Amino acid sequence: MIEVELPARHPPNLEEYLEKYGFSIPIEKGRTDEANKAIQSGGSFYSYGGGGSVTIVDPARGKVYFAYAG
Repeated sequence: MIEVELPARHPPNLEEYLEKYGFSIPIEKGRTDEANKAIQSGGSFYSYGGGGSVTIVDPARGKVYFAYAG
């Protein structure tokens, strides 16, 4: 894995969160971009759950994303 130094404050990123737990999980092409756009859009929200899970709600597009790194 390549170490990349990110600014102290940068937009949340789904892959970065999942890799935080040491698992590189393949995600269907385009889904990561969709989830990241949702995380970074106004009106959307996300919540971290136990065991490395994250739920992202995007009301503007009527979508919910759930990811689990564990």
